Amino acid sequence: MDFPSNVKPLLIGLLVDVSGSMTTSIQNQSADTENRLQSFQNALEAMAKSTHATNAETVQLFAYGFGFGNPLSALLGRDGAPVQDLIEGVAPSPTVTLGYLANNWQSFSEHIRNRALSMFGATPMLEAFRMVSRRFDEEVARTAFSGKILFVLSDGDPTDGEPMDIQRVARELALKDVLVVSCYVTDGDTVESRRLYSDALPRWPSGAELMFYVASELPGDEVFTSYLREHNWKFDSGCRLFTQINQSEVLAEFLKLLVSPVRDNSSALAEHPSTEDAARIPSALKPTIFISYRRNDSEEITGRITDFLKEVFGEDAVFKDVLTILPGEDYEEAIRQAVSQCNAIVAVVGPHWEGPLENNERRIDRKDDWIAYELRTALDRQIPVIPCLVGGREKLDENELPADLAPLAKRQSLDIRPDPDFPHDLERLCRGVAGQMK
Repeated sequence: MDFPSNVKPLLIGLLVDVSGSMTTSIQNQSADTENRLQSFQNALEAMAKSTHATNAETVQLFAYGFGFGNPLSALLGRDGAPVQDLIEGVAPSPTVTLGYLANNWQSFSEHIRNRALSMFGATPMLEAFRMVSRRFDEEVARTAFSGKILFVLSDGDPTDGEPMDIQRVARELALKDVLVVSCYVTDGDTVESRRLYSDALPRWPSGAELMFYVASELPGDEVFTSYLREHNWKFDSGCRLFTQINQSEVLAEFLKLLVSPVRDNSSALAEHPSTEDAARIPSALKPTIFISYRRNDSEEITGRITDFLKEVFGEDAVFKDVLTILPGEDYEEAIRQAVSQCNAIVAVVGPHWEGPLENNERRIDRKDDWIAYELRTALDRQIPVIPCLVGGREKLDENELPADLAPLAKRQSLDIRPDPDFPHDLERLCRGVAGQMK
C-alpha cells in the first residue's frame, strides 16, 4: 500500500451492522452503558479527530449501515431499504474526507440519531457486501487511490444468505485489492483480546467463523505491524485482520489501525528533508515544482500553497525562492536553473500581480522583471504553467499581457479560494501538478 496523499488518497469504506443485535451493551472503562452502535460512533469520532488536520484530507470515506427496517419504523411510515448510505443527506457528497467528518461530527452524529428509529431490523449482510463491492468499483472509476480498506462491524449472523455467499463477495473484494478488516461483536469472550489469528479455532461460533473468513490477511507492510506492536497486539504469521470486540476502548484502538498509513506518511514526510543525500544536492537542482509569485501581491497565500504542495510531493520537490535558495548562493543563477529544470510552474496570480506602475510602465512589462523571466522561460521551453488565481483575481486577459506572455491567458487556471474551500482547491491543484510530473 502506497502512502496516502491529496493526489492519491486512502479510501476507507465502513460497513456497519445496525440490526437488532446492535442494541446489546458493550463494556467500557467509564462503566457508562452504551450499545454497540453508540460505541462504534464514539470510536469513529476518536479516529477522525485524532488524525492530523492536514493528513485527514488524504483519507476519503464512505459508510453503509445494514439492518434498517423494523415493525415500529414501518408503523411510523419510515420503512426503507435494508442497506442505506449513512453519509448521504448530511454532506455535499456521500464520499467525504476524514477531515470533513471531524469538522462536522455534530451534524453527522445527529443525522445517525435521527435514523435510529429505522434501525435494529434483520441482518442483510450479503446484500450489504454486494452493495459495498459496487461502491468500490464506482469510486475507483473516478479517482486513483493509494489503498482501499473496508471495515466491517457485525455479529456475523446474516439473515439473507449463506456464509459461503458472503465469503465469495469478500474474495472478489480481495481481487480488487480491497483490504477487509473484520470486527466481530458479541457478548461472550470468544477470542483473546488484542490478538490476531491465522486459523479459525474449532470452538468458535458460526458468526465468528464468518467474520474471520471475510477478513484479509495482515499485509507485510511495516505500517500495520508497527502500529499493532506499539499497542501490544499479538499476531501470528499469516494472521487475518479479524478480532472480537466487546470493549469500547479496544474497538477505538482497532479502528485507528485503518489510518496507520496516514500516520506513517506524516512521519516519513517529516524525516525526508534531513537525509544526507538530499543535503548533498545543490538546492537549485532539486525542485520539480517551481512556485512563481510576487511578494507584495500574494506572499501569505503562496506560503500556504507551498506548504500544502510539500506535504503531498515532498520537501525537495518544491522550489520557492526564500525557502530553497541557500545563503551565499547566486540568486539569479539558482532561479535560472530551477526554472529550466522544473516539471511544472505554479504561477500564483493575485490582484496586483502585474506590479505597480513605474515611469508609466508595469513591472511585468519590464525585461528585467523576474516574474516575467520565469514565465517567459517556461513558455519558451514548453514547461507546463498552472495559473492559480487568488484574492478574487479574474482570469488573465491576453490583450493585457506582454506579447511574449500572452499564451498564459490560454492556460487552464484554477481559483484558489480562502477556507473552507482552500483544501479542496489545493487537491485539484495537486491532481493537475501530478499529471504534469508523470
